[in-house]
Amino acid sequence: MSTRYEFRVLGPLEVLRDGRPVRIDAAKVRLLLAALLAEANQVVTVETLVSRLWGEDPPGRARNTLQNYVLRLRRALGCPAGGAPVFTRPHGYVIETAPGALDLHRFTTLVRQGRTALEEGAAARAAPLLGAALGLWRGDPLSDLPAHLVRGVVAALDEQRLDTLELRIDADLALGRAADVLPELRGLIAEYPLREHFWAQRMLALFHCGRQGEALESYRQVTALLADELGVAPGAGLRQVHQRLLAAPPDLIEVRAARMVPPPRGGDLPVEMTTFVGRETQVAQVRRLLGSARLVTLTGVGGVGKTRLALRAAAEAAPSFADGVRLADLAPLSDADLLDRAVSEALGLRDQSARPAADAVADHLRDRSLLLVLDNCEHLVEHVAGLVLRLARAAPGLRVLATSRQRLGTPGEHVLTVPSLTLPPVGATTGGAGSRRSPAVEASEDVAATTGVSAASDADDPLLCSEAVRLLLDRAAGSAPAFRLTPRNRRAVAQLCLRLDGIPLAIELAAVRLSAMTAEEILERLDDRFRLLSVPRPRTSARGHHTLRGIVDWSYDLCTEGERLLWNRLSVFSGGLTCKRRKRSARARACPGRTCSTCWRGWSTSRSWRSTVPVTAPGTACWRPFASTAGSGSRRKAARHGCGCGTASSTG
Repeated sequence: MSTRYEFRVLGPLEVLRDGRPVRIDAAKVRLLLAALLAEANQVVTVETLVSRLWGEDPPGRARNTLQNYVLRLRRALGCPAGGAPVFTRPHGYVIETAPGALDLHRFTTLVRQGRTALEEGAAARAAPLLGAALGLWRGDPLSDLPAHLVRGVVAALDEQRLDTLELRIDADLALGRAADVLPELRGLIAEYPLREHFWAQRMLALFHCGRQGEALESYRQVTALLADELGVAPGAGLRQVHQRLLAAPPDLIEVRAARMVPPPRGGDLPVEMTTFVGRETQVAQVRRLLGSARLVTLTGVGGVGKTRLALRAAAEAAPSFADGVRLADLAPLSDADLLDRAVSEALGLRDQSARPAADAVADHLRDRSLLLVLDNCEHLVEHVAGLVLRLARAAPGLRVLATSRQRLGTPGEHVLTVPSLTLPPVGATTGGAGSRRSPAVEASEDVAATTGVSAASDADDPLLCSEAVRLLLDRAAGSAPAFRLTPRNRRAVAQLCLRLDGIPLAIELAAVRLSAMTAEEILERLDDRFRLLSVPRPRTSARGHHTLRGIVDWSYDLCTEGERLLWNRLSVFSGGLTCKRRKRSARARACPGRTCSTCWRGWSTSRSWRSTVPVTAPGTACWRPFASTAGSGSRRKAARHGCGCGTASSTG
């Protein structure tokens, strides 16, 4: 795979090579890199580079010295044969950057999109684009380089930033956010007192806040300032704003009311049909990652709630994307060739041309700020990864949130493993707060029957701090209205959630059974969980998502033959498997160590299997399969190939 470089000039100069920082100590080499990046993808002449490196006092053999610095730059970057990305050209040198690899290019692209949206009257789309552009700035540009040698470059970058600030404040004013921008404008005017557009924006903001007198006083102040400092009168734009304020035309009054109109909600996310329980930490994590990462992938065992978490996080993040959120459910796809068309349809494209669907999608997203949710990617991982990489390179305003039982492996991907719901504490399974109740409290349980939660629902009840328990009670309120949490069944409820590993799908299926069975009866029959939790699901459900057996089998089918063999063997280790237990077991069974170790290493780096068998104790490398996963492995015979050591011993 080719080396991926990222360059940042909107702040101290930074270089990343395949995601890792590159250290460049020599000041002249850093200065050379900055000079090339200022005109990336264009040839910079030798004369220009000499001027930027030494100013008006170059050395005697400046060309030879420049060549030496170019060689040192290539060495520092770890350039492969051929010199990429720094190339020699007949009249100078050029640094070639991939789309989105230079923060300055991403900045200019976002500004262009925001300016276009603002000119079209789409302020709600322009504001987040311009805000994202300004968010790329990490401080003063190239602040770690000699100021006198980069003065021209820095001045040009600063001017672009100020222009973008003006555009973003224009968008905010159009959206009725006058009160929000007033403090910012005060600081900008103090720092740039001769920049007339900031004064004009402050006058408009004051007027929209009902402070017409202060708005007119601002005009008097800037008029006096310009006369004293420069001996000139206000420009045409500032005078025009002053006249509009004096006349107070209806269009200004209409803008004042615009703050009351919320921006339209974009996207086609389905409405939630049931209560969203818990997951506050994970939702916040996803939203935070979407603010900085181009691709976020939610992985985890089937039924753990990846889709529900993705939809909730996407809905909350929707206001940050001017063009909204789009959902593409890939579970029904059995042919990878249909992937591009499915994403195209999810985006609402109706391209009838003969060009490939991927080209149409890339062109559609090129100038948009949009969050694309790709759900259930595990059976099309390689194809989804290729499409996401192509779209991300073509559309800097695109963010992708994917759900998959294995990571996509795309450069820049941030993987978040979705955990099970939080489980009840050990103390809650032995009676807890609800085991000793006064008669008055026990009597109040009848009153709480309609909610499914008895007096045990005190805020300090440790059992109800568990997300798994709260989900069971919430779903039982709909499927088994007569069920409620009591001191008598607390232990069974807690044990039920523990033995179901806090997996939401399993808990929801168990809640359905509560209409005909008690929690204790379900717990007694849980050894046959695949038969017990096989409540028919609607035909609208995706394949592999109907039952507990279905989600486990779906994961098993995605594994290689070697991974399936290890699945079956690992299932007998009820307490988890460490590397030490694995080696002892292999010796006891006369397993060829080299072959077995090879299989183990293949599993431990497997993308599909590791989401099903998580590491339970970081630092000790202990893998413990979920109970449902282990039950599935126990009912399958070990494969008759691989390392050939037979079924592992659970005694270790």
